[in-house]
Amino acid sequence: MLQQTKLCIAAAAGILSHNLIFIRNEHHIQAPQLFRSFLLLSLFLFIGEARIWALSESSQAARASALIVLSYSASLFTSIAIYRIFFHKLRKFPGPIGARVSKFWHVGKLLSQPNFRVLDELHQQFGDFVRTGPNEISIRSPSAMAEINGPGSKCTKAPFYDLLLPRTSIITTRNKSFHDQRRRIWDHGFGAKALNQYEPQVNHYTSILTSAISQRLGTPLDVTSWFHYLSFDLMGQLSFGKSFNMLATGKRHFAIDLMRDGMTLLGLFTPMPWLARIGFSIPGVASGWKSMFVWSDAQMRERIDREDDGENNDITSWLINASRENDSLEADRSWLNGDAFGIIIAGSDTTATTLVMLFYHLALDPSQISKIRSELDQLDANPDARALQSLPHLNGAINETLRLHPPVPSAGLRESPPEGVTIASTFIPGSTVLCLPVYSLHRLPSCFERPLEFIPERWYSEPELVHDKGAFAPFFQGRFGCVGKNLALMEIRSVTAALLSRYDLGFAPGTGRGEAVERDMGDQFTATPGRLELVFTERNRKTEG
Repeated sequence: MLQQTKLCIAAAAGILSHNLIFIRNEHHIQAPQLFRSFLLLSLFLFIGEARIWALSESSQAARASALIVLSYSASLFTSIAIYRIFFHKLRKFPGPIGARVSKFWHVGKLLSQPNFRVLDELHQQFGDFVRTGPNEISIRSPSAMAEINGPGSKCTKAPFYDLLLPRTSIITTRNKSFHDQRRRIWDHGFGAKALNQYEPQVNHYTSILTSAISQRLGTPLDVTSWFHYLSFDLMGQLSFGKSFNMLATGKRHFAIDLMRDGMTLLGLFTPMPWLARIGFSIPGVASGWKSMFVWSDAQMRERIDREDDGENNDITSWLINASRENDSLEADRSWLNGDAFGIIIAGSDTTATTLVMLFYHLALDPSQISKIRSELDQLDANPDARALQSLPHLNGAINETLRLHPPVPSAGLRESPPEGVTIASTFIPGSTVLCLPVYSLHRLPSCFERPLEFIPERWYSEPELVHDKGAFAPFFQGRFGCVGKNLALMEIRSVTAALLSRYDLGFAPGTGRGEAVERDMGDQFTATPGRLELVFTERNRKTEG
């Protein structure tokens, strides 16, 4: 009888926990502490039961305490499920029943396919507004990007962006005021003057890549790896004033493996930031992710300690010098370390991914190469960034690559303001997580004619193939738009122009038509293309024209 009373009390506690605590506010930041408290209370419960039962009956004590914990948990999760299915503010939005109950449904889906494909299938099935979690709506509407990220929007970044805490950065901070203050510093590092300073380095590393390829002509080349070597080396030079020498050695730097291990976990647990924080708090779990933090912190510390002439010669120098001018270098360490981590991820992965997918499409359709070459041949032998920026087909091909394969295909999570927000004439209740799957948005037939085809002309000579330019947002828009957009485009143009001017290219024997690069595409916040092997040969001008 006493045991039944305990079970009833535990069940009542579960219901009260849901309705008085977990149903209110955010708890993802406290998730590790809550998890440890649960384990500790379970242990105390067992000790209490053991004192009631004789030591010889320890198995009975374990059974009794386990039943109490089970009663509490079952009551808590049943209350949560009933509320989310029948009474939640998002109950009228369509979506899978599993997604309504728990984000574990979403994580389970990510075990077999990347997030951008999961979301695209859901939109194909349920329409433009899909409930993809208990408190999340995925929106596939061309007006959503401006309405959520535009100047007048009251939407903020979602809980996902707290994953790096206590580190913070311009990418992850959820405080708009802090973001805007930091953005003003970053904008100096990517302004016209700064880009002019970076251009010689971009050309230098492009030249190193060109030389590396010249030594490997006629043999299969894993361009997925080599474009990552380029972007990582260039990121190091432009961000920290040093190269990681991958282009020179043809070998991966260990930091790429650390980054990939960490990003794999990040991609899997993106839907559940609270679970990721619990996992990251456990010793031995996500060791690569934690090692990446240590390594990136070291890069920033080394850059701060390096003597220089006080000029802003690289991206982090703008950040460091701003802190020094305000006499807040030590106070800003968490910002500087967080920004270093963000630079490493955003400054290497995204550019490499776009180059890989662009050269995949060029190999699929060599006529695209001919069109770009006809533009390049009208320029000087070594065109500058301004000249390349004016070439319509080159830039059209880059835009098409970004449209079909956005470097951040499904992230960019936001949260609606407490009073709610209306998007495409649909009211979204307050404090709802909003997902904008750019991959799906870029493939909407209502926005792009023949959306699955690679047609660079739609961006200059055939504008009728673009029905809604607002739907094109590979770098996002508004205050949260990518600050490094212009630098990334400079790198992509430089590499593409240099390689196409010198080499012909085709798929490596035995790799078909490069299907693996799309088939094995991952989604780890940033897109991660599969292996693409190409064969480069000297350009044969006799066969052209």
